[in-house]
Amino acid sequence: SRETKDKVDEAKKGYLAISGLNVTSDVSAMYGMPEGVYVSEVIKGGGADKAGLPVNSIIVKIDGIDN
Repeated sequence: SRETKDKVDEAKKGYLAISGLNVTSDVSAMYGMPEGVYVSEVIKGGGADKAGLPVNSIIVKIDGIDN
């Protein structure tokens, strides 16, 4: 288990604001996709939207860390 770098108040926590699906090893093998989280929707005004994350992306790492 990893600890957050900085503890923040619940009201100040950030959220990606996406809808997504897990790309498991089976799905990865079947469709030739990398394992991760498939972004099916980006909620307008959320963290992912503000960062420019496009729909149909697959998140494979966060901050250089996978799984």
